[in-house]
Amino acid sequence: MHWRCQVCGFVQQGDKAPSLCPVCEAGAELFSPMPNSPPAPAAVQVTDDDPRPIWRCTVCDYVVRGEQPPARCPVCEADASMFKRAPVTPAVLAAVLQSMDIVIVGAGIAGLTAAEQARAVNPKARLVLINDEWSLPYYRINLTRLLAGEVSVESLAIHPASWFEAQNIDLVYGKVAELDRVQGRIRLHDGRTLRYDRLILCTGAEAARLPIPGAELAGVSMLRQLDDAKFLLDACQHARHAVVIGGGLLGLEAAGALRRQGLQVCVVEAAPQLMPRQLTPRGAALLQREIESLGIEVICGSGIRKLHGFDSVSQVELANDRKLEAELVLMAAGIRPRLGLAQAAGLATGRGLLVDERMCSSDEKIFAAGDGVEFQNTIYGIWPASFAQALVAGRNAAGGDERFTGLAPSTRLKVLGREIFSAGVPNPSDGQGELIEYESERSYFSLLLRDGRIVGATAVGDASLSAVMQECVESASTLDACPELAERFR
Repeated sequence: MHWRCQVCGFVQQGDKAPSLCPVCEAGAELFSPMPNSPPAPAAVQVTDDDPRPIWRCTVCDYVVRGEQPPARCPVCEADASMFKRAPVTPAVLAAVLQSMDIVIVGAGIAGLTAAEQARAVNPKARLVLINDEWSLPYYRINLTRLLAGEVSVESLAIHPASWFEAQNIDLVYGKVAELDRVQGRIRLHDGRTLRYDRLILCTGAEAARLPIPGAELAGVSMLRQLDDAKFLLDACQHARHAVVIGGGLLGLEAAGALRRQGLQVCVVEAAPQLMPRQLTPRGAALLQREIESLGIEVICGSGIRKLHGFDSVSQVELANDRKLEAELVLMAAGIRPRLGLAQAAGLATGRGLLVDERMCSSDEKIFAAGDGVEFQNTIYGIWPASFAQALVAGRNAAGGDERFTGLAPSTRLKVLGREIFSAGVPNPSDGQGELIEYESERSYFSLLLRDGRIVGATAVGDASLSAVMQECVESASTLDACPELAERFR
């Protein structure tokens, strides 16, 4: 069983929820079981989908695929002359799978989880995890807490360096320059090459940099990597005014963090409301009032015309001619999947790298997971989905046979103590469905029903019903089947 923290999305495996979330410190009552949790790793499935011959070392019985035997056996160091071509039998194929080379590109939560699962399925595989950030893999979802001063840099690491040694996972630092599918190898920018029998792409996404005049000025940043957070923390020591471009999930979390650092903060959202993908207009209006009561200015329905400054940014000019003081500008206007490597290698892509239920790309030897993949026309961009996809990708790359069936998108967020929850489809944007709403002085709830079943839910100011709402959305329940919600809405 896997348990998901409703506040930050952290996922942990176990018979019961942890007493305290290691990421956001939420209590056990804020964890809910993940639907469709994959079972324990299955036995390695023997398949023969590789046309290359199999070679067996006559000294130690090590087996490997390749057009030619290796120059030296990696186990006993016998030279190539001691290798003999082996017959293709189930036993030999199983040995090949056990000794396969699995390379994972990307060391975010998707890449790290894929490595863990591949190791669980195949204890003997050679695992290489490539990290393009010069730090241990860390909790990316805690970068805003780092910016707010709630956690330290040291506490961000998911595992210490000793963990990778104990798991026999080779953590390699570098950027991938080329993927050669014909030769089954990747080349890093520094010239190193790594061969693979199976490859897992967890290249993720990058923060969208808006094409605004002046975006190149000093003091303009995103918040996607640890270095971004360090830059912002340093900038907070000198800046007095900050403008956050984007009123979505990251933008509001970052605005709250910058406010806690003592800056005057203004959030600018081009849409008519905050969090347009997660909230209804009434829910967004209540949230805006709550945020403004905390001293954060909010401007909706206006774009950015230009950023002004000589060497560094000093003003933000809006499309309505208004100018805002800003020694610090944070762009939080969404993410874009990193597709360069996949596209250059000829893999099928849409808005993201296309994968099937096995998290397999258009190349049967290449799997993928995380913010950079597109599954059934959906790019999730959330921690729980990256984790669930990586469970499947890691196991299948190592020889398993698992399926990813999708997740209902959900968000739970605290902005300076104000709670927000959203699950499924909150707005009847296509005109279909019945939206029912309930609002009190400082709280708001909504449900979206289609054909009598709950397909979306939101809460602002009071997220006490979020677990029930999440369960009802994921199971597409009727309102009558959820007495706790029926009582609130009727």
